[in-house]
Amino acid sequence: MISLQTENHWILPRFYRPQETRNTWGIRHQYEAGLDWRYSKNNGKGLVYDMNSPYSAALSNTRPRPFNDIPASNLMAAFMGDRMSYAVDRHIFTLYAGVRFSKQLGMDRSYAISKKVFAEPRINLQYNLPHIMIHDAPLKADITLGYGQFYKQPTLLMLYPNRKFWDYTQLNYYHNDERYRYVNFMTYVQDLENKELTAAKSIKKEIRLDLSYRNHNVFVTYFKEDMANGFRQMLHTVLHTYKQYDASQVDLSQWNNGPNLANTSYVEKKTNAGYYLTENGSSTIKSGVEFGYTSPRFKAINTRFTLSGAYFKTQYRNSMPVTESPALSVGPDGYPYYGIYQNDEGYVNSNMNYNLFVDTYIPKMDLTISASFQGSFFDYMRKDQRIAEPMYYYGIDGVLHPFTDADRTDIYKQWLVRNVSVTDNMPTELTFTFAANLKVTKSIYRDIKTSMFVTRIFNYSAPYYFNNLLIERKAANRPYFGMELTYNF
Repeated sequence: MISLQTENHWILPRFYRPQETRNTWGIRHQYEAGLDWRYSKNNGKGLVYDMNSPYSAALSNTRPRPFNDIPASNLMAAFMGDRMSYAVDRHIFTLYAGVRFSKQLGMDRSYAISKKVFAEPRINLQYNLPHIMIHDAPLKADITLGYGQFYKQPTLLMLYPNRKFWDYTQLNYYHNDERYRYVNFMTYVQDLENKELTAAKSIKKEIRLDLSYRNHNVFVTYFKEDMANGFRQMLHTVLHTYKQYDASQVDLSQWNNGPNLANTSYVEKKTNAGYYLTENGSSTIKSGVEFGYTSPRFKAINTRFTLSGAYFKTQYRNSMPVTESPALSVGPDGYPYYGIYQNDEGYVNSNMNYNLFVDTYIPKMDLTISASFQGSFFDYMRKDQRIAEPMYYYGIDGVLHPFTDADRTDIYKQWLVRNVSVTDNMPTELTFTFAANLKVTKSIYRDIKTSMFVTRIFNYSAPYYFNNLLIERKAANRPYFGMELTYNF
Protein backbone atom coordinates (compact mmCIF):
# COMPACT_ATOMS: atom_id res chain seq x y z
CA MET A 1 0.00 0.00 0.00
CA ILE A 2 1.20 3.52 -0.82
CA SER A 3 0.15 6.45 1.30
CA LEU A 4 1.22 10.09 1.15
CA GLN A 5 0.30 12.03 4.25
CA THR A 6 -0.37 15.75 4.08
CA GLU A 7 1.51 18.44 5.95
CA ASN A 8 0.48 20.19 9.15
CA HIS A 9 2.04 23.58 9.86
CA TRP A 10 1.58 26.20 12.53
CA ILE A 11 2.81 29.78 12.11
CA LEU A 12 2.55 31.77 15.32
CA PRO A 13 1.75 35.50 14.93
CA ARG A 14 4.01 38.47 15.60
CA PHE A 15 3.82 40.68 18.68
CA TYR A 16 4.31 44.31 17.70
CA ARG A 17 4.45 47.42 19.83
CA PRO A 18 3.18 50.50 17.94
CA GLN A 19 5.38 53.54 17.45
CA GLU A 20 5.83 55.96 20.31
CA THR A 21 6.83 59.56 19.69
CA ARG A 22 9.12 61.63 21.91
CA ASN A 23 11.11 64.83 21.52
CA THR A 24 14.64 65.09 22.92
CA TRP A 25 16.79 68.20 22.37
CA GLY A 26 14.86 69.09 19.26
CA ILE A 27 15.08 65.58 17.80
CA ARG A 28 11.79 63.82 17.22
CA HIS A 29 11.98 60.08 17.99
CA GLN A 30 9.56 57.40 16.86
CA TYR A 31 10.31 54.09 18.55
CA GLU A 32 9.11 50.65 17.52
CA ALA A 33 9.81 47.17 18.83
CA GLY A 34 8.41 43.70 18.50
CA LEU A 35 8.82 39.94 18.62
CA ASP A 36 8.37 37.48 15.78
CA TRP A 37 8.02 33.77 16.57
CA ARG A 38 7.62 31.33 13.70
CA TYR A 39 7.03 27.68 14.48
CA SER A 40 6.50 25.11 11.73
CA LYS A 41 6.13 21.37 12.18
CA ASN A 42 5.07 18.63 9.78
CA ASN A 43 3.22 15.78 11.49
CA GLY A 44 2.59 13.73 8.36
CA LYS A 45 3.83 10.19 7.90
CA GLY A 46 5.45 10.92 4.56
CA LEU A 47 5.63 8.38 1.75
CA VAL A 48 4.55 4.97 3.04
CA TYR A 49 5.21 1.84 0.98
CA ASP A 50 6.34 -1.76 1.32
CA MET A 51 10.13 -1.96 1.16
CA ASN A 52 9.95 -5.48 -0.32
CA SER A 53 7.98 -4.23 -3.32
CA PRO A 54 8.59 -0.50 -3.93
CA TYR A 55 6.27 0.96 -6.52
CA SER A 56 9.16 2.49 -8.48
CA ALA A 57 12.58 1.17 -9.38
CA ALA A 58 13.96 4.64 -8.68
CA LEU A 59 13.18 4.10 -4.99
CA SER A 60 15.30 0.99 -4.69
CA ASN A 61 18.06 2.93 -2.88
CA THR A 62 15.81 4.98 -0.61
CA ARG A 63 13.95 4.27 2.59
CA PRO A 64 10.63 5.59 3.88
CA ARG A 65 11.03 8.51 6.27
CA PRO A 66 8.14 9.88 8.36
CA PHE A 67 7.88 13.66 8.16
CA ASN A 68 7.17 13.82 11.87
CA ASP A 69 10.71 12.57 12.51
CA ILE A 70 12.04 15.88 11.17
CA PRO A 71 12.51 18.44 13.97
CA ALA A 72 10.37 21.55 13.89
CA SER A 73 11.50 24.91 12.58
CA ASN A 74 11.45 27.25 15.56
CA LEU A 75 12.70 30.75 14.74
CA MET A 76 12.52 33.52 17.32
CA ALA A 77 13.27 37.11 16.36
CA ALA A 78 13.20 40.46 18.13
CA PHE A 79 13.48 43.83 16.46
CA MET A 80 13.70 47.45 17.55
CA GLY A 81 14.11 50.72 15.73
CA ASP A 82 14.09 54.47 16.12
CA ARG A 83 13.12 57.01 13.46
CA MET A 84 14.78 60.31 14.32
CA SER A 85 13.86 63.59 12.64
CA TYR A 86 15.71 66.87 12.99
CA ALA A 87 15.18 70.17 11.17
CA VAL A 88 17.65 73.00 10.70
CA ASP A 89 15.78 75.87 9.09
CA ARG A 90 14.41 74.25 5.93
CA HIS A 91 16.88 71.36 6.00
CA ILE A 92 15.23 68.19 7.30
CA PHE A 93 17.22 65.10 8.30
CA THR A 94 15.59 61.76 9.02
CA LEU A 95 17.61 58.84 10.35
CA TYR A 96 16.19 55.38 10.92
CA ALA A 97 18.39 53.00 12.91
CA GLY A 98 17.22 49.54 13.81
CA VAL A 99 18.38 46.03 14.44
CA ARG A 100 16.79 42.59 14.27
CA PHE A 101 18.05 39.62 16.28
CA SER A 102 17.08 36.08 15.31
CA LYS A 103 17.92 32.63 16.64
CA GLN A 104 16.97 29.05 15.87
CA LEU A 105 15.44 27.46 19.00
CA GLY A 106 15.28 23.83 20.03
CA MET A 107 18.04 22.62 17.72
CA ASP A 108 20.55 19.98 18.69
CA ARG A 109 23.69 21.64 20.05
CA SER A 110 25.84 19.72 17.57
CA TYR A 111 24.64 22.14 14.88
CA ALA A 112 26.80 25.25 14.60
CA ILE A 113 23.75 27.39 13.79
CA SER A 114 22.13 26.48 17.12
CA LYS A 115 24.79 28.47 19.00
CA LYS A 116 24.49 31.65 16.94
CA VAL A 117 22.40 34.78 17.32
CA PHE A 118 22.13 36.65 14.03
CA ALA A 119 22.13 40.45 14.23
CA GLU A 120 20.77 42.38 11.24
CA PRO A 121 21.43 46.14 11.54
CA ARG A 122 19.63 48.54 9.22
CA ILE A 123 20.31 52.25 8.75
CA ASN A 124 18.57 54.75 6.47
CA LEU A 125 19.45 58.45 6.29
CA GLN A 126 17.24 60.85 4.34
CA TYR A 127 18.04 64.48 3.63
CA ASN A 128 15.17 66.74 2.48
CA LEU A 129 16.70 69.73 0.74
CA PRO A 130 15.10 73.17 0.94
CA HIS A 131 12.56 73.78 -1.81
CA ILE A 132 13.81 75.64 -4.85
CA MET A 133 11.17 77.91 -6.40
CA ILE A 134 10.93 77.70 -10.20
CA HIS A 135 8.15 79.70 -11.87
CA ASP A 136 6.30 80.03 -8.55
CA ALA A 137 6.35 76.24 -7.98
CA PRO A 138 8.64 74.37 -5.56
CA LEU A 139 11.18 71.81 -6.71
CA LYS A 140 11.45 69.17 -3.99
CA ALA A 141 14.55 66.99 -3.67
CA ASP A 142 15.35 64.13 -1.29
CA ILE A 143 18.55 62.12 -0.98
CA THR A 144 18.43 58.78 0.85
CA LEU A 145 21.29 56.51 1.89
CA GLY A 146 20.63 52.96 3.06
CA TYR A 147 22.64 50.10 4.55
CA GLY A 148 21.42 46.77 5.85
CA GLN A 149 22.46 43.23 6.66
CA PHE A 150 20.10 40.32 6.12
CA TYR A 151 20.31 36.60 6.84
CA LYS A 152 18.62 33.84 4.87
CA GLN A 153 18.03 30.85 7.13
CA PRO A 154 18.56 27.32 5.72
CA THR A 155 15.39 25.34 5.10
CA LEU A 156 14.44 22.16 6.96
CA LEU A 157 15.42 20.12 3.91
CA MET A 158 18.91 21.64 4.06
CA LEU A 159 19.27 21.04 7.80
CA TYR A 160 17.69 17.58 7.94
CA PRO A 161 18.03 15.92 4.50
CA ASN A 162 17.20 12.27 3.96
CA ARG A 163 20.06 9.85 4.37
CA LYS A 164 21.58 8.31 1.26
CA PHE A 165 21.73 4.52 0.80
CA TRP A 166 23.90 2.39 -1.46
CA ASP A 167 22.93 -1.26 -1.99
CA TYR A 168 25.75 -3.16 -3.68
CA THR A 169 24.78 -6.57 -5.07
CA GLN A 170 27.36 -9.05 -3.81
CA LEU A 171 25.59 -12.19 -5.04
CA ASN A 172 22.56 -12.67 -7.25
CA TYR A 173 21.98 -16.42 -7.52
CA TYR A 174 19.17 -17.77 -9.70
CA HIS A 175 17.95 -21.37 -9.75
CA ASN A 176 15.00 -23.00 -11.47
CA ASP A 177 13.89 -24.17 -8.05
CA GLU A 178 12.58 -21.12 -6.16
CA ARG A 179 13.98 -22.48 -2.91
CA TYR A 180 17.49 -21.85 -4.19
CA ARG A 181 17.09 -18.27 -5.34
CA TYR A 182 19.17 -15.85 -3.31
CA VAL A 183 20.35 -12.21 -3.34
CA ASN A 184 22.96 -10.71 -1.01
CA PHE A 185 23.65 -6.98 -0.60
CA MET A 186 26.23 -4.85 1.13
CA THR A 187 24.47 -1.65 2.26
CA TYR A 188 26.16 1.63 3.16
CA VAL A 189 24.33 4.55 4.74
CA GLN A 190 25.57 8.14 4.55
CA ASP A 191 24.28 10.97 6.72
CA LEU A 192 23.82 14.09 4.55
CA GLU A 193 23.45 16.57 7.40
CA ASN A 194 26.02 19.36 7.34
CA LYS A 195 26.18 20.54 10.91
CA GLU A 196 28.51 23.41 9.99
CA LEU A 197 25.87 24.96 7.72
CA THR A 198 25.00 28.51 8.69
CA ALA A 199 22.67 31.27 7.49
CA ALA A 200 23.59 33.07 4.28
CA LYS A 201 24.54 36.69 4.94
CA SER A 202 23.63 39.47 2.52
CA ILE A 203 24.86 43.08 2.72
CA LYS A 204 22.85 45.68 0.82
CA LYS A 205 23.76 49.32 0.16
CA GLU A 206 21.78 51.87 -1.79
CA ILE A 207 21.49 55.57 -2.58
CA ARG A 208 18.33 57.19 -3.93
CA LEU A 209 17.45 60.59 -5.36
CA ASP A 210 13.82 61.78 -5.48
CA LEU A 211 12.70 64.89 -7.37
CA SER A 212 9.20 66.37 -7.51
CA TYR A 213 7.96 69.41 -9.45
CA ARG A 214 4.35 70.27 -10.31
CA ASN A 215 3.28 66.63 -9.79
CA HIS A 216 6.11 65.38 -11.97
CA ASN A 217 7.92 62.79 -9.87
CA VAL A 218 11.32 61.26 -10.70
CA PHE A 219 13.47 58.85 -8.74
CA VAL A 220 16.83 57.14 -9.37
CA THR A 221 18.24 54.42 -7.10
CA TYR A 222 21.62 52.74 -7.17
CA PHE A 223 22.01 49.55 -5.16
CA LYS A 224 24.54 46.82 -4.52
CA GLU A 225 23.93 43.54 -2.73
CA ASP A 226 26.70 41.11 -1.81
CA MET A 227 26.19 37.54 -0.56
CA ALA A 228 29.46 35.66 -0.07
CA ASN A 229 28.22 32.46 1.60
CA GLY A 230 25.10 31.39 -0.26
CA PHE A 231 23.86 27.80 -0.25
CA ARG A 232 25.29 25.31 -2.72
CA GLN A 233 25.23 21.55 -3.33
CA MET A 234 28.84 20.34 -3.06
CA LEU A 235 30.03 16.89 -4.17
CA HIS A 236 31.84 14.66 -1.67
CA THR A 237 33.00 11.05 -1.89
CA VAL A 238 33.41 8.16 0.51
CA LEU A 239 35.30 4.88 0.00
CA HIS A 240 33.10 1.77 -0.14
CA THR A 241 34.37 -1.81 -0.07
CA TYR A 242 32.23 -4.80 -0.99
CA LYS A 243 32.56 -8.35 -2.33
CA GLN A 244 31.50 -9.89 -5.63
CA TYR A 245 30.88 -13.60 -5.12
CA ASP A 246 31.26 -16.10 -7.93
CA ALA A 247 27.75 -17.50 -8.47
CA SER A 248 29.17 -20.53 -10.28
CA GLN A 249 30.91 -21.61 -7.04
CA VAL A 250 27.73 -21.82 -4.93
CA ASP A 251 27.53 -25.27 -3.29
CA LEU A 252 23.90 -26.37 -2.96
CA SER A 253 24.90 -29.19 -0.62
CA GLN A 254 25.79 -26.56 2.00
CA TRP A 255 22.56 -24.61 1.53
CA ASN A 256 21.02 -23.41 4.79
CA ASN A 257 18.50 -20.66 4.09
CA GLY A 258 21.12 -19.51 1.63
CA PRO A 259 24.57 -20.49 0.38
CA ASN A 260 27.60 -20.83 2.62
CA LEU A 261 29.38 -17.59 1.61
CA ALA A 262 32.39 -18.41 3.78
CA ASN A 263 33.30 -21.16 1.32
CA THR A 264 32.39 -19.17 -1.81
CA SER A 265 35.16 -17.42 -3.73
CA TYR A 266 34.87 -13.67 -4.25
CA VAL A 267 36.64 -10.59 -5.55
CA GLU A 268 36.95 -7.50 -3.33
CA LYS A 269 35.78 -4.28 -4.94
CA LYS A 270 36.46 -0.68 -3.93
CA THR A 271 34.77 2.44 -5.22
CA ASN A 272 34.46 6.11 -4.37
CA ALA A 273 30.74 6.80 -3.96
CA GLY A 274 29.57 10.36 -4.48
CA TYR A 275 27.03 12.28 -2.43
CA TYR A 276 26.07 15.94 -2.06
CA LEU A 277 26.08 18.19 0.99
CA THR A 278 24.54 21.63 1.24
CA GLU A 279 27.32 24.09 2.09
CA ASN A 280 27.91 27.83 2.16
CA GLY A 281 29.79 27.73 -1.13
CA SER A 282 28.17 30.27 -3.47
CA SER A 283 28.88 33.95 -4.04
CA THR A 284 26.31 36.31 -5.54
CA ILE A 285 26.85 40.02 -6.24
CA LYS A 286 23.92 42.08 -7.48
CA SER A 287 24.10 45.72 -8.49
CA GLY A 288 22.08 48.06 -10.61
CA VAL A 289 20.16 51.25 -11.12
CA GLU A 290 16.39 51.62 -10.88
CA PHE A 291 14.57 54.68 -12.21
CA GLY A 292 11.04 55.91 -12.59
CA TYR A 293 8.94 58.87 -13.70
CA THR A 294 5.28 59.68 -13.04
CA SER A 295 3.56 62.57 -14.75
CA PRO A 296 0.43 64.44 -13.70
CA ARG A 297 -2.73 63.79 -15.67
CA PHE A 298 -2.58 66.24 -18.56
CA LYS A 299 -5.97 67.95 -18.80
CA ALA A 300 -5.94 68.45 -22.56
CA ILE A 301 -5.87 64.71 -23.22
CA ASN A 302 -6.71 63.53 -19.68
CA THR A 303 -3.75 61.18 -19.86
CA ARG A 304 -1.03 60.19 -17.41
CA PHE A 305 2.37 58.65 -18.22
CA THR A 306 4.35 56.34 -15.95
CA LEU A 307 7.83 55.19 -16.92
CA SER A 308 9.90 52.68 -14.95
CA GLY A 309 12.99 50.71 -15.72
CA ALA A 310 16.15 49.25 -14.33
CA TYR A 311 19.65 48.12 -15.14
CA PHE A 312 20.63 44.92 -13.34
CA LYS A 313 23.95 43.11 -13.13
CA THR A 314 24.26 39.74 -11.41
CA GLN A 315 27.51 37.88 -10.78
CA TYR A 316 27.25 34.28 -9.59
CA ARG A 317 30.08 31.86 -8.91
CA ASN A 318 31.40 29.37 -6.39
CA SER A 319 33.27 30.63 -3.33
CA MET A 320 34.80 27.22 -2.52
CA PRO A 321 36.69 24.73 -4.74
CA VAL A 322 34.45 22.13 -6.35
CA THR A 323 34.92 18.39 -6.82
CA GLU A 324 34.11 16.75 -10.15
CA SER A 325 34.66 13.49 -11.98
CA PRO A 326 34.39 13.13 -15.76
CA ALA A 327 31.28 11.36 -16.99
CA LEU A 328 32.94 8.48 -18.81
CA SER A 329 33.41 4.76 -18.34
CA VAL A 330 36.96 3.42 -18.26
CA GLY A 331 37.26 -0.28 -17.47
CA PRO A 332 34.79 -2.45 -15.57
CA ASP A 333 35.09 -0.45 -12.31
CA GLY A 334 34.48 2.99 -13.77
CA TYR A 335 36.70 6.05 -13.72
CA PRO A 336 38.80 6.05 -10.53
CA TYR A 337 39.81 9.73 -10.13
CA TYR A 338 38.16 12.91 -8.85
CA GLY A 339 39.51 16.39 -9.56
CA ILE A 340 39.30 19.47 -7.35
CA TYR A 341 38.77 22.57 -9.49
CA GLN A 342 39.11 26.24 -8.74
CA ASN A 343 35.86 27.32 -10.37
CA ASP A 344 32.51 26.01 -11.53
CA GLU A 345 30.08 27.33 -14.12
CA GLY A 346 29.76 30.92 -12.91
CA TYR A 347 28.27 33.73 -14.94
CA VAL A 348 27.79 37.48 -15.22
CA ASN A 349 24.39 38.59 -16.50
CA SER A 350 23.33 42.16 -17.17
CA ASN A 351 20.20 43.62 -18.68
CA MET A 352 18.26 46.85 -18.96
CA ASN A 353 14.48 46.81 -19.13
CA TYR A 354 11.77 49.44 -19.42
CA ASN A 355 8.01 49.78 -18.99
CA LEU A 356 5.96 52.74 -20.20
CA PHE A 357 2.36 52.82 -18.95
CA VAL A 358 -0.14 55.24 -20.51
CA ASP A 359 -3.72 55.56 -19.25
CA THR A 360 -6.44 57.87 -20.53
CA TYR A 361 -9.75 58.51 -18.77
CA ILE A 362 -12.86 59.66 -20.68
CA PRO A 363 -15.29 61.03 -18.06
CA LYS A 364 -18.36 61.30 -20.31
CA MET A 365 -18.19 57.58 -21.06
CA ASP A 366 -16.65 56.59 -17.69
CA LEU A 367 -14.11 54.73 -19.81
CA THR A 368 -10.41 54.09 -19.14
CA ILE A 369 -8.04 53.14 -21.95
CA SER A 370 -4.59 51.99 -20.87
CA ALA A 371 -1.61 50.72 -22.80
CA SER A 372 1.78 49.47 -21.70
CA PHE A 373 4.94 49.26 -23.77
CA GLN A 374 7.63 47.09 -22.25
CA GLY A 375 10.75 45.20 -23.13
CA SER A 376 14.52 45.35 -22.78
CA PHE A 377 17.24 47.44 -24.37
CA PHE A 378 19.76 44.61 -24.00
CA ASP A 379 20.28 41.34 -22.17
CA TYR A 380 23.89 40.16 -21.93
CA MET A 381 24.92 36.74 -20.60
CA ARG A 382 28.56 35.81 -20.13
CA LYS A 383 29.93 32.69 -18.50
CA ASP A 384 33.04 32.79 -16.35
CA GLN A 385 36.20 31.49 -17.98
CA ARG A 386 36.32 27.95 -16.64
CA ILE A 387 39.75 26.64 -15.72
CA ALA A 388 39.98 23.26 -17.40
CA GLU A 389 42.71 21.69 -15.25
CA PRO A 390 42.15 20.64 -11.64
CA MET A 391 44.33 22.00 -8.86
CA TYR A 392 44.46 18.57 -7.17
CA TYR A 393 43.11 15.08 -7.69
CA TYR A 394 42.69 11.86 -5.72
CA GLY A 395 41.90 8.24 -6.43
CA ILE A 396 40.70 5.18 -4.53
CA ASP A 397 43.39 5.69 -1.89
CA GLY A 398 41.97 9.14 -1.04
CA VAL A 399 45.43 10.76 -1.12
CA LEU A 400 45.47 14.28 -2.57
CA HIS A 401 47.99 14.93 -5.37
CA PRO A 402 48.78 18.17 -7.24
CA PHE A 403 47.92 18.00 -10.94
CA THR A 404 51.09 18.32 -13.04
CA ASP A 405 51.91 18.64 -16.73
CA ALA A 406 52.89 14.97 -16.79
CA ASP A 407 49.33 14.06 -15.79
CA ARG A 408 48.05 15.58 -19.04
CA THR A 409 49.45 12.63 -20.98
CA ASP A 410 48.56 9.91 -18.47
CA ILE A 411 46.15 7.34 -19.90
CA TYR A 412 43.66 7.95 -17.06
CA LYS A 413 44.47 11.34 -15.55
CA GLN A 414 44.30 13.20 -18.86
CA TRP A 415 40.51 12.95 -18.64
CA LEU A 416 40.54 15.18 -15.56
CA VAL A 417 41.11 18.14 -17.91
CA ARG A 418 37.58 19.41 -18.45
CA ASN A 419 36.27 19.88 -21.96
CA VAL A 420 35.97 23.66 -22.22
CA SER A 421 34.94 24.58 -25.76
CA VAL A 422 35.32 27.96 -27.42
CA THR A 423 31.60 28.67 -27.36
CA ASP A 424 31.39 27.94 -23.61
CA ASN A 425 33.02 31.28 -22.87
CA MET A 426 31.41 33.30 -25.63
CA PRO A 427 28.98 35.95 -24.39
CA THR A 428 25.41 35.99 -25.59
CA GLU A 429 24.36 39.57 -26.27
CA LEU A 430 20.64 39.85 -26.89
CA THR A 431 19.41 43.18 -28.20
CA PHE A 432 16.24 45.26 -28.19
CA THR A 433 12.81 43.73 -27.48
CA PHE A 434 9.42 45.40 -27.50
CA ALA A 435 5.89 44.31 -26.56
CA ALA A 436 2.64 46.27 -26.46
CA ASN A 437 -0.44 45.53 -24.34
CA LEU A 438 -3.88 47.16 -24.41
CA LYS A 439 -6.71 47.27 -21.89
CA VAL A 440 -10.11 49.01 -21.96
CA THR A 441 -12.20 49.32 -18.78
CA LYS A 442 -15.83 50.52 -18.64
CA SER A 443 -18.10 51.10 -15.66
CA ILE A 444 -21.46 49.59 -16.54
CA TYR A 445 -23.36 50.03 -13.27
CA ARG A 446 -22.18 51.70 -10.06
CA ASP A 447 -19.58 49.33 -8.60
CA ILE A 448 -19.48 46.95 -11.56
CA LYS A 449 -16.69 47.28 -14.13
CA THR A 450 -15.91 45.22 -17.16
CA SER A 451 -12.59 45.10 -18.99
CA MET A 452 -11.30 43.76 -22.26
CA PHE A 453 -7.56 43.31 -22.73
CA VAL A 454 -5.13 42.19 -25.39
CA THR A 455 -1.72 41.06 -24.15
CA ARG A 456 1.24 41.26 -26.55
CA ILE A 457 -0.85 42.83 -29.30
CA PHE A 458 2.50 43.62 -30.91
CA ASN A 459 5.78 41.85 -30.24
CA TYR A 460 9.26 42.41 -31.67
CA SER A 461 12.71 41.00 -30.89
CA ALA A 462 15.69 42.45 -32.74
CA PRO A 463 18.29 40.06 -34.23
CA TYR A 464 21.66 39.62 -32.55
CA TYR A 465 25.08 38.21 -33.36
CA PHE A 466 26.62 35.08 -31.83
CA ASN A 467 29.95 33.68 -32.98
CA ASN A 468 29.83 36.13 -35.93
CA LEU A 469 26.49 34.71 -37.03
CA LEU A 470 23.32 36.79 -37.27
CA ILE A 471 20.54 35.18 -35.23
CA GLU A 472 17.01 36.13 -36.23
CA ARG A 473 14.46 35.90 -33.43
CA LYS A 474 10.86 35.27 -34.32
CA ALA A 475 8.31 36.36 -31.77
CA ALA A 476 7.31 33.11 -30.11
CA ASN A 477 4.73 34.70 -27.81
CA ARG A 478 1.43 35.07 -29.56
CA PRO A 479 -1.12 37.68 -28.44
CA TYR A 480 -4.08 36.55 -26.41
CA PHE A 481 -7.38 38.16 -25.52
CA GLY A 482 -9.42 38.20 -22.36
CA MET A 483 -12.21 39.86 -20.41
CA GLU A 484 -12.67 40.73 -16.73
CA LEU A 485 -15.68 41.57 -14.62
CA THR A 486 -15.06 43.40 -11.33
CA TYR A 487 -17.60 44.01 -8.59
CA ASN A 488 -16.73 46.05 -5.49
CA PHE A 489 -18.96 45.55 -2.48
